[in-house]
Amino acid sequence: PDDATVAARYREIMTQWRQVVDTPKGRGEELRKRFQTAHDLVYPRCRAYLAAQAEERERNLSRRRALVDEAERLATSTDWLSTVRRITELQAQWKDVGPVPRRHQRETWARFRAACNAFFTRRKADLATRKEQWSRNLQRKQDLCARMEALAEEPEIAAALARARETKVEWGQVGPVRRKESDAVWNRFQAACDAIVARAQEREQKAAADKVAVREKIFDELDALLPADSDPADPPESLAQKVREIQQQWRQAPELPPALRRTLAARFGQGVARVVEAYPDVFRGTELDPSRQLKRLEALCERVESLADEVQGEAGASPAEILATKWRDALASNLMGARVDEAARRRAALEEVKRQQAERRRIGRLRGTDGEMLAARFQRACDRVLEADRAVRPGPAR
Repeated sequence: PDDATVAARYREIMTQWRQVVDTPKGRGEELRKRFQTAHDLVYPRCRAYLAAQAEERERNLSRRRALVDEAERLATSTDWLSTVRRITELQAQWKDVGPVPRRHQRETWARFRAACNAFFTRRKADLATRKEQWSRNLQRKQDLCARMEALAEEPEIAAALARARETKVEWGQVGPVRRKESDAVWNRFQAACDAIVARAQEREQKAAADKVAVREKIFDELDALLPADSDPADPPESLAQKVREIQQQWRQAPELPPALRRTLAARFGQGVARVVEAYPDVFRGTELDPSRQLKRLEALCERVESLADEVQGEAGASPAEILATKWRDALASNLMGARVDEAARRRAALEEVKRQQAERRRIGRLRGTDGEMLAARFQRACDRVLEADRAVRPGPAR
């Protein structure tokens, strides 16, 4: 019942029949006819099976040749990891391919094995080279770690920071190291960097604390001018002169970081305002005269409002109006040599607003309804300039 068994046995019998030479005299023809009759009954079944087997071997040969072609293409690859995985898959597929015609068996296997061997030989040589490079890179990075650790103990912190920046640049120029060693050496280097930064921050904090202490003494001098209770007595002698001297001390005090400077400046302005509010008659006619300060703040409001109107006019214009303005500006540029740059105008407006804000901080807090209304008015005008600038500023390209 099994075609494979029949075909195998058929081939054996045919081989044996061809080996028979001598037969009894007079019986050779009889036996040949008998054999031929049996052969004709079996052969059609064997022929169909053998033809199917031949077709299967040809299909297997096509599969093998496809594997050989891909292996030969991969033999020169330098994408080591993905190629190793793919060639391993090809080798597994090769084992699953059935028999091929005998005449192609050795030839396809020899090509496939040669391609695989060529790749793995190249990979081994490359790996040896990379191991040497990884070792050299690791040594360089360890040297940089040691250098950075020494800088963490450098007494001159400014020089240490400068050299640390140079060392970090040098670190970025060093090639990779073995993956299992990469995290450890990086963590060591980063820890040394963090130590230097921590020392620098500690120094900055101490320096800032010393600078703040100078200004705290100024605050103490200013607070000493305030009356002891809510009902002020006679003002201290030469009060206006003392306040001017305190203001001069404030301006000459060491610089502070921007955020801290703004906070303390606001506090100083409030302190001066409290002194002025306590003894308004002393400061009448001076720079700190509340009425004069209100006029100064009102002038600042008007200046920033005019800037806001100018910038918002550009932001609120229609596309046609903006185009017409650009044509007019271009014409003015060609005819009169006056180069018009909207972005430059906006930048100038923003810089002017910053200057007015600095002047506003120097005025300090003005108590009373009028002072609060002008302060709110000034802030609204500044916000309008900033919002108008954001409205006309071009967004990122898509």
